[in-house]
Amino acid sequence: MRLLNPQSATGLTLYHKAPVRVASDTNLSLMGLPGLVDGITVAEGDRVLLTNQTDPVENGIWIVRAGSWERPQDFLDGSNAASSVVFSQEGTDYEDAGWVCTTNSGVDVVGANQLAWVVFTASGGSLPIGPAGGDLDGTYPDPEVVAIHTELAHRLPIGNVVEGEFLRRVANKVESTPPSVWVEEVFLATPGQTVFTLLFEPVATDSFRFTINGVSYVETADFTLVGQTVTWLAGFPLGGDEVVCKYISEAPLIGVGSNTIGTPTDGSYLDGLLPFTPSTLIADAIDDINEVLLGIAPPPPGGLGGTNLSLSVSSYSGKLPSGLAVGWDPYTPGAVVSGLVFSGSFSLTAADPATRFAAGLWGSSPTGQVTHVLNGSDADARSIADGAGSTGTVQITAVDQYNTLWRKVNAKINYTSAAGQTKHRLKSTDQTNEAELYYDDVNDTPSFGSAPSHVVSTELLRYLSGIAYYREGTVFDVSYTANTGIFRKHYHATQVSSIAVPGASTVTVNPSSVPAIGDNFPVVSEPVTLVSGSAALVSSQITVTLRKANKSTSGTSPLSRGINTYASGNSSSTIDNFVDELRRLVLGTSTPWTPSAPLVVGNAQVRNGSLVHGFNGDYPGHGAGTDADYERIFSPGTQSGGTVRLGGISASLVGAYGTGAINIFLYLAGDNKWFDLGLDSPFLNGSGDGSSLANSIGGRFSVAGSDLSFTLAAPAAGGPYSTGGSNGGQYRLLVRFSGASGLAITSIEAL
Repeated sequence: MRLLNPQSATGLTLYHKAPVRVASDTNLSLMGLPGLVDGITVAEGDRVLLTNQTDPVENGIWIVRAGSWERPQDFLDGSNAASSVVFSQEGTDYEDAGWVCTTNSGVDVVGANQLAWVVFTASGGSLPIGPAGGDLDGTYPDPEVVAIHTELAHRLPIGNVVEGEFLRRVANKVESTPPSVWVEEVFLATPGQTVFTLLFEPVATDSFRFTINGVSYVETADFTLVGQTVTWLAGFPLGGDEVVCKYISEAPLIGVGSNTIGTPTDGSYLDGLLPFTPSTLIADAIDDINEVLLGIAPPPPGGLGGTNLSLSVSSYSGKLPSGLAVGWDPYTPGAVVSGLVFSGSFSLTAADPATRFAAGLWGSSPTGQVTHVLNGSDADARSIADGAGSTGTVQITAVDQYNTLWRKVNAKINYTSAAGQTKHRLKSTDQTNEAELYYDDVNDTPSFGSAPSHVVSTELLRYLSGIAYYREGTVFDVSYTANTGIFRKHYHATQVSSIAVPGASTVTVNPSSVPAIGDNFPVVSEPVTLVSGSAALVSSQITVTLRKANKSTSGTSPLSRGINTYASGNSSSTIDNFVDELRRLVLGTSTPWTPSAPLVVGNAQVRNGSLVHGFNGDYPGHGAGTDADYERIFSPGTQSGGTVRLGGISASLVGAYGTGAINIFLYLAGDNKWFDLGLDSPFLNGSGDGSSLANSIGGRFSVAGSDLSFTLAAPAAGGPYSTGGSNGGQYRLLVRFSGASGLAITSIEAL
């Protein structure tokens, strides 16, 4: 704004800044939330004026952040601070106080020079402007600031001011009835503009002064003045020129001669809403009116502040190796970074379309612009008045009416990146959160330089039906090498490689130190140990997986044996697929079977996922004419009957003891009783006391397809019985193949 001296027509220029919430005259840290400032609890995003820092270079306006504080857009590092004026709105000592930067021009660079601030008014006081004197067709008293207009971002201008114009208006009190003021209006002429509309009508045309770029022009010859309209008549066209109009006007004044609002024309404020009196301070009246307007105004749409930019391509987390090119700086080798992308062209959208930010405000022509902040500096920008469309990297996708007062704007960044790190924000009256992206333009697919291999450093075996399986406690030492490229530009944040073996916990193998960009990744003799559990496979393999952030490659090393990690005890499973038996079939012995030795007479074998008679040729010396038994313990819980489902054969083939191609017996260990599931209940074999297979109790209840139902409730031999009590909720099932049997059972399930 310009304060004019009517006598000399010279003035002092002051630069009005947006108000701060509080001002501080004590040293504050420029990091984190400071708690109370001048008795007020400040929050993130509040504007604060610091006037007495230990280092005066830090004085001036700041925005409070949870991390490092930031300079606001109207007080950025590198700008000039001399004659800056700002008001503090709240505080114990400095509520409604005005401050001015008294540092001389030339040594007033923000962030570089020491800045001095003084308070020039408190609690609504007025600017201390000195005597003016002089005459302009009369004698005028000392000028006093009675009205100030400050430019508000995105708020429609008044008068004829267009977007982007810097407006300076000041009214100086003039002695007259009714009160008159000396007014200066400054216009920035648009190309071809000839008509300029004044805010007020001059008192007399002889008080009117008209200059263009500092050169005075004459009324009638160069311009005409009719009411509030000035028309330029001279021959040369205007465009970008500064047009200044100075005149005396009967502009309405508030609080003439003081900093109070005075008495209204009708003599009283009692006919209005607010409880004003002639002694009400101007600042308080304006504040009350502003609060009333805010209370009745419809709410604006959500702002940019604190919102995250939405990325159009997938992003990942990863780590950065040492040796990256300059475009990746600054970074810490080995640090985890998010925002890792593998497409160089992407978009960053400001907000969800349903909650567009408020960038254009009320009126017919929204003001302001949307700016792409790239790596901390303003890059491309698009004027909101230009509407939907693109300017450089900034695209406004929509400018819509939000309600009767507010506009809403949606915008995004369209960017094509070189390899490395970039940081992006969208800025209007506030800013989005920063999106920090790392573009890997190579993104190798990991590959093996040497395929996975292993040695068995500790071999522990479990023998099932004469077949040896690796059991818990077995240790495999695994080796492999990942080719160069596994660390190029980035590597996986948590799991560069992993080793998986059924029956073992997955082992993650990462580099022991931060790798360089061109390193390969050799892994030698990484141990993997089988643990007690429920893994059971006839054949298996070790699987090694190499990973980058969004790609992986796997390789295998086959095992020479199957795996069985069932510990001693009984499985809760009620189905036997003949690969995970819990107990060796030769009960009570510790001699393992081998494929080169004869199968022990009286025992069946499990091979290739089926239960068969031993004479099928897998074991030499064991042929037709002998019986073959298979035993398995099931744990169904307490029951006095149940069903055994046989896979691969009909249950009708099960005969009573000594008859048929196959016999099935059920044994209760706690009661020491055998039941014949091929003999109907309540019939008995032999003595029927259940002490042996020959004297077993008939237990068959019914036969249906492959299902053989049984009962333990017969009153014979001290019955009825159940699997509960001393039997522990389990029973042993014995399957006997006759010497001539060629049957194969694919599964046995206890229902």
